[in-house]
Amino acid sequence: MGEGASSSAVRFCGECGQQVTTKFCTGCGTKMDGSTQFASTGTARSTPAGVFGSTPAAKSAELKPEEPTEIGSIVKEMAGDDRDSPINIALQFAAAPVRTILSLTADPTYKTQWRFMAACTGIALTFFLTLWPKLIHFEPPHAKSGHIIGQINQYVSYFVMTPLQYHLCRFAGGQAQTLRRYFKLCALSVGYTTLLLVAAHLGFYILTSILNALHIVLPAAVFWTLYYGLIYIPPTIFITLSHIKFWGFGVWRALAVTVALIFVTQFVLGSALDWAQKQMGLPELIEEVLS
Repeated sequence: MGEGASSSAVRFCGECGQQVTTKFCTGCGTKMDGSTQFASTGTARSTPAGVFGSTPAAKSAELKPEEPTEIGSIVKEMAGDDRDSPINIALQFAAAPVRTILSLTADPTYKTQWRFMAACTGIALTFFLTLWPKLIHFEPPHAKSGHIIGQINQYVSYFVMTPLQYHLCRFAGGQAQTLRRYFKLCALSVGYTTLLLVAAHLGFYILTSILNALHIVLPAAVFWTLYYGLIYIPPTIFITLSHIKFWGFGVWRALAVTVALIFVTQFVLGSALDWAQKQMGLPELIEEVLS
């Protein structure tokens, strides 16, 4: 008996690769309209008469896009040809940080800001938990838990402070922007400033190594001023410039808003989180788990 003549197009969402059978993607919610670019297409043939169902291999070949191996998927995601991979985005930030964050925030097709933020957090934790203690040859008490808690606090601050920051900027006279777009801007900003923190520590280590080689001993006040300057000045400049462009602020208004945001985030919310975590015994628990 012959093969059925009916056929239907098998579509896959261009955003997440999920097979699409309705008007909206069940994987990411993207609307499947005429402008949607599908990851792949195929033809689902009807089952030949007298055969009860296709074989699993046939179904896999007909309905699913090719899936890379686990290792290959990780490599492709981090450093592949994908223009939105974390490494490619980091290189764009290194070349032109303010222009990059503004263009990515305004680009509706760029939706992987969370992946970039998470990748930068992973890089920072790897650096501070493995490489940094070897570079400085000592490890203060609760140093490892401090780095982990610091990244946790950064995520908490992001979700707590971003809506408050948004309304503060609108109150300060910023031009109309959506909260969704500001969340995107802040996610990218958190990721990039996390990389700046790593770079600042590496720069500080290189500078102090040079000074030690030249037998130059800095006074304690100068030493710590240099350290905190490297940590806070570059992110402050970056956040100020990005807010100038994003909100249409003047320089002094943007600087005032930035300093206020950093103060509330680092000292007010940060102190509250630090107190709560110590009350719960979180630093000791993390140190015990890591030991």
